[in-house]
This record gives sequence, structure tokens and C-alpha cells, in this order.
Amino acid sequence: MATTERTLTGLVTIAALAIGVAVTSRLPSADSIAAQPFVHQAAIGETVSLRTGQVTVDGVDATTAVKQSGTTVKTSAHWLLVTMRFTAAREPSALAGTTLKAADGRTYSATRPLQSTCGAGQPGITIRCTIPFEVPADALAGAHLLVPAALLGQGAGDDLADVDLGISTTRAAELAAITEPKTVTGVTVVGAQAGGGS
Repeated sequence: MATTERTLTGLVTIAALAIGVAVTSRLPSADSIAAQPFVHQAAIGETVSLRTGQVTVDGVDATTAVKQSGTTVKTSAHWLLVTMRFTAAREPSALAGTTLKAADGRTYSATRPLQSTCGAGQPGITIRCTIPFEVPADALAGAHLLVPAALLGQGAGDDLADVDLGISTTRAAELAAITEPKTVTGVTVVGAQAGGGS
């Protein structure tokens, strides 16, 4: 009888260990959890508070030719121009590392020779800027703007704004049809908060 109990206890222990190993192997590691960004979902016109400041996407436009600093840059694809506001929180911060994510997961960054007009913002001072993204027509519908709180890590373990640009299939077709050149100007100061920061 004692041998049967020991055998049964041994089998139960082995089964419990096997289940424990199976469960543990399916759980994410502490490092992978720590590297996940803190995603803040928003839409056009909604303000997102990140660790480094507040960001609001005001709208989108498109063209096949962008004028910036006396240079016209044409594309056989499309320039998607995203206009946004940023208010730095406690120290000067810049909107660096901002990317456009297509509905199918492809990502696009601001393209050279055009530069993002989003310079460093001072605490409590709201700036407006436009970021040009060169994209194919099929990347317009369902596009999102990803804005990390800081350039390093692209949001890993930090705040990340994920802004739905509200581009439906119909709106994408309208944007793709725009060919008149658009001018992208430098950063504009549009306001200040009382107390010099958020």
C-alpha cells in the first residue's frame, strides 16, 4: 500500500511540475512586459498626456508635391501631412520618433529631404507643426500616428500615443486625388499655459 501511495504521489508531483512548466513557458518574461509601451489611444482633436507633454493631432492633408524652405519635393506616391500641437511638460522636449502606421502594420517615418517642422517645445508653451510622410495610396485608409514620449526606444517601457487619423476608404480616395502643392512651414507658437507647464 505504501508503495502505491508513493508511486501515486510521484506521478501527481511529476504531473504538477509538467503543468507548471507548460504554464510558465506561455507567460511573458518580466523583461518583455517592462519593454511594452503604455499605449494611449486617441482620435483627431483629442489630447493625449504623455510623460514628456501633451499632444493633439489637429488634422491631415495630402499632396504629391510639398514646398518647404524654398524647395519643392514631388513624389509619385503621396505626402500625408499630419498637423499637430505639442506642449512640453516639465522640461524642453521634442516630438522625435513619430511614425505613421498603416492598417496592415507597415510603418513610415518622416522622409528626407523634407524635415519635420516639430522642433523642441518649451514647458507650458504650445507649438503647432506639420510632419510629412511619404506613403503609397494603399497606406492611407486606417492609418494611425504613433508618438513616443521620447525618441530612444520608440515607446518601449514608456508612454506612446496611438492616434487614429480617421481616414476611411472614402477619405483616403479624396486625399489620394489631391495634387496641388502644399507648403509646410516651420513650428508655430500657438499658446501658453498658466504656470509654465503641465
